[in-house]
Amino acid sequence: MRGVTIERVVVRRIRWRGPRAFESAAGAWDERESCLLELVDSEGVHGAGEGAPLPGLSPDTIDSCERALRGALRPGMAIASGATMVRAALDALGSTLASTPAARFAAETAYLDLVSRRAGVPLARMLATTFDLPRPSSSAALTSVLDGDTTRWAGALERALGRGLRCVKAKIGNPDWEHEKSALADLRRRAGDQVELRLDANRAWATCSVDELAARLDWCASLAPRWLEEPVAVSVARSEVLDVLDRSRTPIALDESLRWPAGDDQIRPLLARGAARALIVKPTIVGGTSRAVELAKMAMGSGTTSVVSHALEGPIGFAALAELALAIGGSDAAGLDRHPMLAAWPTTCTPHLVENAVLARAHSGIGVSARDVLDAAAR
Repeated sequence: MRGVTIERVVVRRIRWRGPRAFESAAGAWDERESCLLELVDSEGVHGAGEGAPLPGLSPDTIDSCERALRGALRPGMAIASGATMVRAALDALGSTLASTPAARFAAETAYLDLVSRRAGVPLARMLATTFDLPRPSSSAALTSVLDGDTTRWAGALERALGRGLRCVKAKIGNPDWEHEKSALADLRRRAGDQVELRLDANRAWATCSVDELAARLDWCASLAPRWLEEPVAVSVARSEVLDVLDRSRTPIALDESLRWPAGDDQIRPLLARGAARALIVKPTIVGGTSRAVELAKMAMGSGTTSVVSHALEGPIGFAALAELALAIGGSDAAGLDRHPMLAAWPTTCTPHLVENAVLARAHSGIGVSARDVLDAAAR
């Protein structure tokens, strides 16, 4: 008997603007474009994925993402059942799309969404089964990101606290360090000791001398941050810089250093020596869902932590990230929230989001369809 196969593959580009730009030391974005992938099987079940390379951070582009998706996915591809066969299918997609991480994330999401819908389970549960993870969490706390404009920090913090959030991340890297120190001290004073503070420098301190880097890290420790993401390019840092990070009282988290094609041989030594104490996992950047799970397991195995974070994706990508965050679990707040590029979409396209968390829902797959997004885009 012939099994179920993919009957149609549809790739569409969508573009939208946010209500305001999102700013960081790595760049500013007020518009996003993504490849919306839709798979339809021979029994009419749909699966959706989103490839949204982030200009300036992603190793691939929107054009290469679209070409890869159109070339890699063809009608006639079998739909697997059972964890072993699903993993094999994902491995095959990963091999074909190895050099285009955003396309791999889109393809894996669409395939897993379809398989989950066929099984009648949420994607988080399918991920747990496929990758031998513990039972998915029922919720994951959110992190409010304060962008690089320090004049907006006080208002953004007040709104975050009003929503019940207890974790904020400040984007730092202002050339005027004294000004930024003052703004950070004010932020910690306003937030109080009960709010978790994370910092993200996006490698903006790469030009600091070793002594200056050590001094800045020492000062940051006075804020008691949960961690500081990538003050420098940690994965290629000189030995004397790594020595400073090893000794730092401010824990360091890896973000850009996980970007494809970073391998385990680059990451494991940093975790082992203590130069990195957390992994910020963005499937669009690191190479898809499978790679994201590998990194999360690597963090677990080293006694550190990992959090799932976004790269300003649209609703399909965000839904997949929410399900991944629930599947990986853990006590740390996810790096997810209604970011400016997501705020352009109606809440019907973000069913996981409540004021201060993403919640597991009683849906199958990712809970959002390509049709939901296309209808919203047409309004």
